[in-house]
Amino acid sequence: MTDLRFDDRVVVVTGAGRGVGRSHALLLASKGVRVVVADYGVDIDGRGSSSGPADAVVAEICEAGGDAVACFASVADERSMDQINASMPPDLCAPAAAFLAHESCALNGEVLQAGMGGVSRIAVVVGQGIWRSPMTAEDIADNIDTIMNVDDAGVTDVVLPRM
Repeated sequence: MTDLRFDDRVVVVTGAGRGVGRSHALLLASKGVRVVVADYGVDIDGRGSSSGPADAVVAEICEAGGDAVACFASVADERSMDQINASMPPDLCAPAAAFLAHESCALNGEVLQAGMGGVSRIAVVVGQGIWRSPMTAEDIADNIDTIMNVDDAGVTDVVLPRM
């Protein structure tokens, strides 16, 4: 498959100064998106605010040849990010979001489980999907039939996907 590109598109990524949002912003920027890095920059305990996290991501994107601007506005309450990032590394979730946002993605109304290097379809059951680290949006596009296959699926609250 050819590289999934998003040239001449603009995306607003909330919480893009850190964690999952940062990974989404960096990945999408590397694929041609012009990114609005929206982050109020609060501390992990919800106190204070700073344009620093958004500014740092904008600088990183621009240094890599991308196009980005910071939006210093409160859009969410950031809590327990260390715990969330420990259980779901952000860079292993961003490829699924990038694929789902691309115009070639034919999925609509589906739910995908993404994280820890895996992507699978959730439809009352969890399919086996694919498991890779690192994972790319192209990996997902190239293996979408496997990801969507529920032939050997297990019930979500009883059987976990095999790694």
